[in-house]
Amino acid sequence: MSGINYSYGWACCVTYQPEGKLIGWQESYGVELEIATFATSAEAKTDASDLLKHSVGYSVYVRNLCLFFYDHSISKDQFTGYSTVLSAVCL
Repeated sequence: MSGINYSYGWACCVTYQPEGKLIGWQESYGVELEIATFATSAEAKTDASDLLKHSVGYSVYVRNLCLFFYDHSISKDQFTGYSTVLSAVCL
C-alpha cells in the first residue's frame, strides 16, 4: 500500500484505499484527473459514491477495477478519449 498519494480530498472521505495505486495529473488544458485501481469492482463503486458525496466540481467513471475521478468540465470528446483507454486497460 505504499506510494498512494491522495489528493483533492480523497483521504477525508473514501472507504477503500486503491490497492493498485492512484495516479493523478493535470492536463495542459488545466483540468485535474486521477485514476485509481482496486482489488474488487465493489470497492471502486463504493469509493466512486464516496467521492461524489464529498467533492464539488468532479465526476467519476468506474470500469471494472478502475475508478476515473475527473474535473467535470472536460469536454465530451476528451471524456470519450479517456473512457476508450480505460476500456482497453480496465478489463
